[in-house]
Amino acid sequence: MTRLNKFLAESGITSRRKADQLIEEGKVIVNGKPAKVGQTIDPSKDRIKVSGKPVEKPKFEYVMFHKSKDSLTTKSDPEGRKTIYDILPPEYHHLHPIGRLDRATTGLLILTNDGDLTQRLAHPKFHVLKVYRAMLNKPLELEDAQIMAKGVELDGVMTKSASINTLGDDGLNIEITISEGRYRQVRRMFEAVGYEVLKLKRTHFGPIDLGRLALSKTRLLSQREIDNLRKWRT
Repeated sequence: MTRLNKFLAESGITSRRKADQLIEEGKVIVNGKPAKVGQTIDPSKDRIKVSGKPVEKPKFEYVMFHKSKDSLTTKSDPEGRKTIYDILPPEYHHLHPIGRLDRATTGLLILTNDGDLTQRLAHPKFHVLKVYRAMLNKPLELEDAQIMAKGVELDGVMTKSASINTLGDDGLNIEITISEGRYRQVRRMFEAVGYEVLKLKRTHFGPIDLGRLALSKTRLLSQREIDNLRKWRT
């Protein structure tokens, strides 16, 4: 079961707020009867019409996107800066990202119109693992890596434990795995122990691997990848 206004929004009819307005105006019919605000429906069984036209069950889409540097993870920017929607093909402009990457960070974003999945994966209790590769301004000392792995304080709250691995022999390139999604978390964790992140790229989101997808390119997730996302547990 799902709320009617949510169903109408995911079907591309209108926003949730405007859906409620249409319902109040008597323009939404469910199984031949006027709908009510707050009503829940079964999209697989109930017949919904808006202004006399049938509304089909929404078709969910799931897309992988390799975000480039200097693009914002937002629909629009008041300052006119470039966003991911300036790069994404027009046929994906109705999709929204699951989580965000800051302007300077590149790598994996998952976009979808599946609101339930988005809310579930964004919820802290599911601890979705996110893997990043960072280039630092100086070699990472073992003691500092151990501090980060146990957690550092950000805004008065300790971060959850993280996995830290050095890539190569110079100590500058690091792979870090976290299970949270706090604002600029990876950069701030390194800053907390005295390092600057020069480059940052997300390579994994839960069970999804960016792989060899080229910068600024997209591809549809396979059914197997979608199923793995839906049943994600740590």
